[in-house]
Amino acid sequence: MDCSPTSPGSPTRPPDRWPRTDRAFGLACLLAAVASGPAAALDRAEPLAAERAFALSVQAVDPRTLVVRYDIAAGHYLYRDKLRFAVEPGGLAAPPPLPAGEVKDDPYFGRTDVLRGSIAVRIPLDRERPGEKLTLIAESQGCAERGICYPLQRQTVAVALPLPGAAAGPVVEAAPRRKGWFN
Repeated sequence: MDCSPTSPGSPTRPPDRWPRTDRAFGLACLLAAVASGPAAALDRAEPLAAERAFALSVQAVDPRTLVVRYDIAAGHYLYRDKLRFAVEPGGLAAPPPLPAGEVKDDPYFGRTDVLRGSIAVRIPLDRERPGEKLTLIAESQGCAERGICYPLQRQTVAVALPLPGAAAGPVVEAAPRRKGWFN
């Protein structure tokens, strides 16, 4: 008996590289990433270096007064009670008046005053020092809202005081440290 060859059936298909469930999962992940937007990307970003989070600059406004400015990055704050200033050689006429802060229930220090945004502190020197060069020493500590606290920062800035009747000196920014916790 003559038999006709048996049909092998339909040709085999190569396996689908992206099965239907994987495609749906991939699409859901893509939509979640787009919906979360830049805020989610910021949460994964590296923390700012302390010198960028709390940028310090100093200006000699007259032979007896310095103005210290902190430009505090968005999402960061300085502890008001952790700000300290000293001048070498010499000293301060009195502790400088600090700007009012906002009360924060901080997970590390409890209920405390914090400073945000841009702040300025007038530093009264112990005596008039026309033309002198001195060093301001500023100590500060702050945190990022996302739960990162920076160690106590100690920054030094060299400043030349103006002569009497001269215009205020240039703004001098604190030099960044070479190594830090978050570079």
